[in-house]
Amino acid sequence: MVPKSHLDAAVRIAKSVAVPIDRLPYTPYFEGWVFPLFQASAGPSVTMHDCWWALQHARKSGRLKAEKRTRKPFAK
Repeated sequence: MVPKSHLDAAVRIAKSVAVPIDRLPYTPYFEGWVFPLFQASAGPSVTMHDCWWALQHARKSGRLKAEKRTRKPFAK
């Protein structure tokens, strides 16, 4: 279960992120920008796993707007 304070921080941060959440893990953008923002909001004892879990929970619980996916046409 994700604490409400973590979930609220994840929602605020996710709304300001320029890339889809699914593309964040293991990137310098996540480690250098998203995680420090989350850590400043949620406290210094949180881990990257806590941050990622809160972002995913916020998305799956419907607190974030769904991202439209574009389909590539099949190659002929």
